[in-house]
Amino acid sequence: MPTTNEEGERKPSQILNLKNWKLTLPVGNPTEITNLEGYSDSFFFVLKDSVVFRCSVNGATTSGSSYPRCELREMKGGKKASWSTQDSHSMYIEQAITHLPDKKRHVVAGQVHDAEDDVLMIRLENKKLFIEVDGDDVETLDDNYELGRLFSIKFESGHGVLKIYYNGKLSYSLAGNMSGLYFKAGCYTQSNCKKEDACSANNYGEVIVYKLELDNSLEKPMFEKCPRCGYPDPIEVPEAPKIKMENQLDPKWKNHFLGRSKSGFNAYGCKLFVLTYLYSVKMGKQVSPDEVNDLLYNGGAYFSGDMLEDVASAKALGLQFLGRENDINKMPNFSPTMKEVDFSIADGKQQHFVARIIKPEGTRAILDPYEGVERVINYYEKKVKDLEWTGRHFSYRLFKV
Repeated sequence: MPTTNEEGERKPSQILNLKNWKLTLPVGNPTEITNLEGYSDSFFFVLKDSVVFRCSVNGATTSGSSYPRCELREMKGGKKASWSTQDSHSMYIEQAITHLPDKKRHVVAGQVHDAEDDVLMIRLENKKLFIEVDGDDVETLDDNYELGRLFSIKFESGHGVLKIYYNGKLSYSLAGNMSGLYFKAGCYTQSNCKKEDACSANNYGEVIVYKLELDNSLEKPMFEKCPRCGYPDPIEVPEAPKIKMENQLDPKWKNHFLGRSKSGFNAYGCKLFVLTYLYSVKMGKQVSPDEVNDLLYNGGAYFSGDMLEDVASAKALGLQFLGRENDINKMPNFSPTMKEVDFSIADGKQQHFVARIIKPEGTRAILDPYEGVERVINYYEKKVKDLEWTGRHFSYRLFKV
């Protein structure tokens, strides 16, 4: 049951740890809030399990900037935080940019700052999400960002280097002996009334933050890679009765064969079993591999005796087939679907198919017909341990229920 205040309204401090932050609001001269315990207003409020930072183009600006912000500034013990690149320090954010100004469609969502100016910024301009250093685009993170797409950012300092991780992967490093540094998070709208036709509170930038953490030790892991990040939110997860992945190794399938071939379920049935799982989810009940095998055979999905063609398989089962994605880092945002993996690095490609699912909490996993069990999403990648190999032999077959 969610925690609420006396009025029944949740506050940002109940979602995020705001102890070591102060908030700048785009009102007044502007306004700074140093005690954020129980605080919220129309610029800074809770939406479900996240905190909204909203900043309109007609907002008040700080000295040295012509743009307004609803943004957190890092503090330490009630004083302004200040650290160097020699210090071990980091900030992790899970967030989504959800609204841009009408005309100059730019927003900053996360910064490393020093005493004089910004050092590193996470910036969205129209659809391009990138890292900015000294006014330059130094690394594109997403060249076709869709508003509302959740992503994670981790800024990490230590040993004279600032690093940025995007969705769990190192994206950029900046070396140098820098000091007077601090973190900023929230919404820094990169427009104002001079650059817009509509100068009103309805013309604004907006960033929604799901997680925000500071950590002072490079040795201590912060979070696992954000399982929801990189895809539109909410994730499409159909509600259905519990459907199990059948175990193709079960002795009961010993004398069952693909189509009308002599290829048995036990040795060659992985794709059939994944399609059976997808079809069962579609039907809302457990369907047997034998029944799906007949549907596929009668629908003309088999070729060369025991091979299943994707488009014909989808048509025979009433599923959608959206093509093939060969970049396994571009995981589809719907669930369930099919993932092609290499069962072993030995003796060329050992083709195998599993179901890729998204669990209710957002974690991605696979259901493996080989033993009929759930495994971690990168189980076979770890088994192969060769990035070049996974790039050539792993893919998503984009079946959709």
